[in-house]
This record gives sequence, structure tokens and C-alpha cells, in this order.
Amino acid sequence: MKKILPILVLLIFGIIFFSCKSKDKGGSGPAYTLKMRLAQGDKFGQDMDMTMDMNLSSMNMGMSMKMNMAVEMEVLGDSAGLKKIRFTYTKAKMSMDMTGMPETGMNTDDILDKAAERMLGKSIILLLNKDNDIVDVTGFTEMMNDSYYDDPTSSEQVKKMFSKDQINSMMGLMFQMYPDHPVRVGDTWEKESDMGMGPLKMRMKNKFKLKQVGNGIATIEIETKYNGKGKMEQGNMSVDMDMNGTQSGEIGVGLDDGYLEGADYKIKVKAKAKVMGQKMAYDMHGSYLMKGH
Repeated sequence: MKKILPILVLLIFGIIFFSCKSKDKGGSGPAYTLKMRLAQGDKFGQDMDMTMDMNLSSMNMGMSMKMNMAVEMEVLGDSAGLKKIRFTYTKAKMSMDMTGMPETGMNTDDILDKAAERMLGKSIILLLNKDNDIVDVTGFTEMMNDSYYDDPTSSEQVKKMFSKDQINSMMGLMFQMYPDHPVRVGDTWEKESDMGMGPLKMRMKNKFKLKQVGNGIATIEIETKYNGKGKMEQGNMSVDMDMNGTQSGEIGVGLDDGYLEGADYKIKVKAKAKVMGQKMAYDMHGSYLMKGH
């Protein structure tokens, strides 16, 4: 369980963050250009409160997790056509309660506290191209890869999770959710993306709609459907996973700079897992509340 926990945490964290195909469907009023400004010297941040409950109905077991995270981002400049952004964790608190689980002698709070300590105050550097794709990342592997991962398999899996391709799939849509042309209130656009979380591959279909504009903020509705399959291996343990889910809510971004003002949405997931030949069904539901600063 100790070795599976970090992967579970990263999977949940990865789901938080979302070629563009836009569709105009009867929008009205003035057209707005929604995009991140990303000018040199810009500083912007996000605070997030998340709760996630997981229920293994077939085994009468459950898990409840809470995360309180905050990040600061600074645009350091341009180099060879790439934007350089520093991404720093300024708050990292996580807690977990488990019910019906067999006694393992493992202190989950201690594990999560160590994971949070490893992130707090640390920075990663992102390089974005003109389409806001993340083309390089440095610092994440160094942040997570230390003596806590005390076996080569876990260490190697963490390295793969924090490659530039994985970071782009987990965080890329934070920068790429915007439409590729001006939109009016009522217009919709769609994005499809693949999110990789180690061996688990997920296909995400996101539908956005400009709901309203007021007080310098554009409110965007989001509806997401996703499904994924994969196999996780930890030592002698093999876990086959098959999951699908939905996500819905609203995101507010500033009209002048495109940076997050706030977000509030819900997530529901149903999954099937096969662990060492034993089948398990479980479901997850959670909520996210985010605020820009």
C-alpha cells in the first residue's frame, strides 16, 4: 500500500488540471479574445482546496482525502521563441482517512506529510512554445526522487511520471484550454487530450462554453468526459485498471490577462481494478474549489 499511495495521489492531482476544435453555436454580443498573456514579469498564482472520497463497494472499504495546495507562477521571459515560467509550491497540505482497510502499520499522515514537505518551497521550470505546449520541464524529478522511494521500481516509475511528456499531459491544458479565436457569450469549443499518469492512459474530452462576462471576468462552463486503462506494477503486485468519469463546473478567467480568477467543479469516477487476480469495483467523487491570486 505504501508504494501504491504516491501513484494514487498523483493520479488525483493529475485529474485536477485540464489540436483545439471550436464550434460557434449561436453566441451573441461582442467577441472576446481569451488567452493567457504570459508577459515577462507577470506573476500569478492559484489556491486549491480538494476533497476526494473513494469507496470500494465490493470490499466494504473506503478512503477520504483532502488536499490544500497553492502555487505561484512567474513568467521569466522568452528565449529562442520559448516562454520560461517558474512554478513554485507555496502551500502543500494533504490528509487521508481510511476505513475498513487491513492493518498495515503504515502511518499515512506521515507519508503524506513527507510528500508535502518535499514539494513545499520547491520550483520547477516550464518552457512553453508559441502554442503553449510544454516542451521541457526541469526540477520535478529532483523534487520527488529521494530516499523515500527506497526501491528501484518505485524510483524509476516516479521518474517516468515527471518526464516532460507526463508533465505536459497533467498540466498542459492549464495553458491550452482557451479557444483559438474570439468567442461570444453562448459560444462553445472543445478539446480532446490524452493524459498519461505513469502506466495509466486516459482520454479526456472537454467541452467549454462562455457563459457570461462581467466585471472584467469571463465565466466558462466546463464539461469533461474521460476514460482510461492501464496496468500498474509494484514489485510482485500487478494492478489492472479500467476507469471512466465526468467533471463539470465553472472557471473564471480575467479578460485582460487570461489568468485564473476562480473555479468550482465536481468530479465523479467509476472504476474496476484487478489485483493479483481479484476483481474490485470502486467509485470516487470529489469537489475542487480554486482561487487565483
